[in-house]
Amino acid sequence: MPKTKGIQTLYNSCIHNIANNINYWTEHYEKHVLKRSPQERRKILFFLGPFDELNSLIVNELIELLVFKKRLTFPALQLIINSGSITKLNLEGAAKLVNDAIVSSVAKQCSNLKFLNLSRCKRISATALTNLSSKLPLALSLNFSWTAINTSALCNIIRNCKKLLELVLKDCKISDETLHEINTKAINGDFLKMKVIDLSDNDGITEIGLGNLLACMPHLEDVRHHLLFEAISEQEWIRSSSNNNYYLLRTLSCLDADMLGDGDMETITERCPNLYRLEVRLTVHLSSVGLHRLSSLEALGELVLDGNDHAGDFASYRSKVRTPLEACGQGLVTLIVENMKELDLLEVLSFCPKLKNLTVLQHGQPGNFCNGATTPKCVNLSRLCIWSRLRDNSLTAKALESILSSAVGLENIELFQVDNLTDSVLEKVLAVHSMEKLSWLHLQECNHIKGEALSSLVLDDNNLLQKVTLMNNWLVNRADYEVWKRTAADSNLDVQIEWQ
Repeated sequence: MPKTKGIQTLYNSCIHNIANNINYWTEHYEKHVLKRSPQERRKILFFLGPFDELNSLIVNELIELLVFKKRLTFPALQLIINSGSITKLNLEGAAKLVNDAIVSSVAKQCSNLKFLNLSRCKRISATALTNLSSKLPLALSLNFSWTAINTSALCNIIRNCKKLLELVLKDCKISDETLHEINTKAINGDFLKMKVIDLSDNDGITEIGLGNLLACMPHLEDVRHHLLFEAISEQEWIRSSSNNNYYLLRTLSCLDADMLGDGDMETITERCPNLYRLEVRLTVHLSSVGLHRLSSLEALGELVLDGNDHAGDFASYRSKVRTPLEACGQGLVTLIVENMKELDLLEVLSFCPKLKNLTVLQHGQPGNFCNGATTPKCVNLSRLCIWSRLRDNSLTAKALESILSSAVGLENIELFQVDNLTDSVLEKVLAVHSMEKLSWLHLQECNHIKGEALSSLVLDDNNLLQKVTLMNNWLVNRADYEVWKRTAADSNLDVQIEWQ
């Protein structure tokens, strides 16, 4: 059974009280400062407020709480961020209120900021962002996604944020010309510590621009853009622009590469030997031989395999994936498999003994699973997600029982249209172990499991369930749900139960 709810702490009581009575704290500021003319307000060099000494944790939690309660106002936000000790500030949830005046306050009062998120703050002008970017000398991570940031602001960031490790610029209308400015600064010695740059959804960036960026900043570990693979595969740019033999990239997605072949896999493994996460589309041009190159990636820990070859068929596990996975699976901690025929989950788990997260998404016609006699090795598995659209019952009850019985450390189970999850399967699994670490359970359209059988799991004294979501499971009815809710309330259990 889940843990009982703890007594509300004094801290939580205080912060909720402040949020509920925020108008009391902001009334004087709103009356005596905001109602002045802009000319008079400019004469105020600083102001003292009730939130001046709050640390970053309290400031961000208070903003988040006020957003949730729909009580966050412009004067409240301006007062809360007045603390000069803030090192972390997330204003994405307050994006509708954040304007140039708020950014000006941040620039004046928050010079110690190390982490700043202004994502989706579309009311901020490019001029305000340019001014702000020159006031953040200690910044380690900046997120300006979906804002009006321009080349001038980015140059200020490069010039002044010498310690910056991460820069997130999703959908900021950035082009190759902007990247050229970044490259120029990088060549001059700036941005040497940068590890991560997110350029997702910037359609003005081409593979040429990305290639030049990689050449000028070979120390980057994570570059996010859908054309990154194309930039890496164009080796003539690499050879002409860089003296390095390889990149330090830790993540790479090739899911948009419809023509990915054996030669491309050779290029990837040679140019990016430090990859930790790799996402691969199993096209008709990619064979088991090419995929076997994965075994040369000693740091590989997360692998995504999409079997949809865009030629009207799914890749075969037995003929294309089995041998390469056996060679590279020993170090994997996350494996995501989508749209694959003849998939033997028992064998997959035996190939990947360190696996913590297994996600399987099957969107095609039933019959994609096969079930061998291998005993799975999954004592480290903490998350199991199987989405089997169109009710693919080729994953047998015996195979499912074997997996769940072996995964003694499961914390998260998510099953969609897995009809072979039956009362009998659950009973046999619970006879082996009580799923004592389970904290999250999501079952959707699993139509052969009854509420009575689930009660032995939901109301078990031995697990740590915090959230149970049951959606459209035919044999789980409202009466079951009401019993669970009533028991949770009567026992003061800290668990959220949702039923539909």
